[in-house]
Amino acid sequence: MNRALPALALALLVLCWAVVSWRTAPPAPAPADAPADEFSAERGYQTLRQILPTNTPHPTGSAEQRRVRERLEARLRELGWSVRVQRAPACSRFGTCAVVENVVAEQASFPGPRVLVAAHYDSVPAGPGGSDDGIGVATVLELARALSHGTTRLPVMLLLTDGEEAGLLGAEAFARDELPKVAVVAVINVEARGTSGPSLLFETSGANDWLVSAFAHASPRPVTSSLFPAVYERLPNDTDLSVFRRAGVAGVNFANIGGIGHYHTPYDDLDRLSLRTLQHHGDAALGLARTLGARPPAAERAQFFDLVGVSVVQLPLRWAPWLHALASCAWLLALRRGFWAGARATRYLRALGAWPLAMIVATVATFGLGSLLRVAGALGSGWPAHSAPFFLALGAGVMGLALAALTLSDASVHELWLATWTFFGGLGWAVVVLLPEAGFLFTLPWLVAALTAGVTRGALSVLAPAVVGALLWLPVGSLAYDALGLAVPGMFAATAALGLGGFVPAFVPLSPRPRRFALRFSLATAVGAAAVGCVMPAYSAREPQRLSLAYHLDAGVGRARYLVDASSGPVPRAVVDAARFAPGVVDPAPAFVGWRPEALAAEAPAVALAPPVAERVAPGRWRVRSARGADTLSLHFAEPAGKVTFGGIPASLRRGALTLVGLGPDGAEVSTDASFVLADHSPGLPSVAAGLTAARPAWAVPSQAGDETVVSAPGSR
Repeated sequence: MNRALPALALALLVLCWAVVSWRTAPPAPAPADAPADEFSAERGYQTLRQILPTNTPHPTGSAEQRRVRERLEARLRELGWSVRVQRAPACSRFGTCAVVENVVAEQASFPGPRVLVAAHYDSVPAGPGGSDDGIGVATVLELARALSHGTTRLPVMLLLTDGEEAGLLGAEAFARDELPKVAVVAVINVEARGTSGPSLLFETSGANDWLVSAFAHASPRPVTSSLFPAVYERLPNDTDLSVFRRAGVAGVNFANIGGIGHYHTPYDDLDRLSLRTLQHHGDAALGLARTLGARPPAAERAQFFDLVGVSVVQLPLRWAPWLHALASCAWLLALRRGFWAGARATRYLRALGAWPLAMIVATVATFGLGSLLRVAGALGSGWPAHSAPFFLALGAGVMGLALAALTLSDASVHELWLATWTFFGGLGWAVVVLLPEAGFLFTLPWLVAALTAGVTRGALSVLAPAVVGALLWLPVGSLAYDALGLAVPGMFAATAALGLGGFVPAFVPLSPRPRRFALRFSLATAVGAAAVGCVMPAYSAREPQRLSLAYHLDAGVGRARYLVDASSGPVPRAVVDAARFAPGVVDPAPAFVGWRPEALAAEAPAVALAPPVAERVAPGRWRVRSARGADTLSLHFAEPAGKVTFGGIPASLRRGALTLVGLGPDGAEVSTDASFVLADHSPGLPSVAAGLTAARPAWAVPSQAGDETVVSAPGSR
């Protein structure tokens, strides 16, 4: 076997990484003087600057939200669209209710089916929403301008929803009141879970082959695969498209997931919005809005993936097991030829048995590395400020493990190659059965291995399936970090083994001396990188700790407490000492601090704040309001509440509580026969908490609901 094979394999591996990095990155933004019928991120960004001129949070019902809505109406009318506002009460299954104001726009009142392009225009209370979902708003507005200079297969309706952050409330109201009046063929939703990164088509609904086909023809730089929606369906996450999907409307969801450190924080401003990401969203959404036609009657679910952002390969999902069976038959022939050509069965079987052992060792070692970083306090909330040491240790460790296996093995290049692809192809059967949408990751490289084995021997047969596997798996690994962080560190070792393991047989010709040197260097690098990772700070301005604070006054007993978010890692010592927080984690209810109900509590001085008011207007009917002007109220039920309504709409509870957002001074009317404690919520902290706020480090920021003052009192008896 060619002595140059190891060097060639290494060069191809680097080339694969470079191509994937280049093609999965979003494109350069089009300038403001781009042709009028094209999407320009520069134009869209300047428009967004007019809509969000002050980088101020604009949650549902706030005065700033109303100003944003008025600017949206004016801009769409300026572009020649007919605009109306849907004002309606809505409740979500997440235990929230509000009166929302959706902005709906059409170029003309066309009969028949249409395409709906949607994004939400509200933000969380903690941040200005520059990217979430300002980037979606900019996409819709620039798309609205570009559509005035071209034709579409179907009429387009625009929807800017309110209350998405509070629980998909605007989408709920639109689906309930407006969808029955119009025929919507499909929804194109634009979201953001970060401030940068490529635009991913990460969700489709139902029989999706026609949607994927339209996207493939419309997007100049597609980044997608059927793996994304398959995984997303199994997660508890939701966007506005979830509401439309439950209503039986087809659709696609675009989102970027890079820069999650600034997501739902004050750092999510327009200065950190990526114009490249905006351009990528716009190219995809505009092309799809122009291309989408009526749903064909024979639509079905598809297995699909992009070829390094050049085009999209699509096949019926029902073909997945048959294609893998075809690859299996072809591989059996390749095995037969391999043994005829001199491969030894004993060495082949030893090499085959080494693969699952190697993957287990790599996964366990990587899990241990993640645990070590967590114990050292360097892992943060899962997206550490400095992730490079982890991935350097991972890469060096996996390489060291592969070299160690080669040193202990006596298999030839061809024997190890046969064992490698037998293992990967056999593992693919489990994937095809359990998660057929991901079957292409195994079927395609295995089929290439079988075909090249029948055509040629040498470097091409060894490296061709390895290159195909790397081009398919590298995007999965790179996007997995943005999606999940290091929450499951062992996953990256398994992904590296599956994506890059095809190159391992190419290193068999490496002579003993350089192999031993590379092995020692890899292991030393892994240990050194792990040691460096353990002493690196967990947080930075780019990856801040989420650390919301709250002041809670229980007006019923006249006692107050401070609360600090403990769901994103250990609370900084300076904050703990500033208020003498007790070490035990408590549920912060009725406050909203944190991603999860985990907080530290400390005694606080009681401040004279007017409690919220619950006035009985009829048996089982209450008018609830904030005496101090807070626009969020929450009702907390100690026992099962039975039927609860808001504005005549049945309301769901979450952990025994109902939250009403965006209320005015008159409050709202709710119906319930159960007793409850009433709390009101306002942004910011009272002056007595100034020392606590000052103790929060520069690398820690409020998130989600942000810092808040909460006053609670018995609402009914």
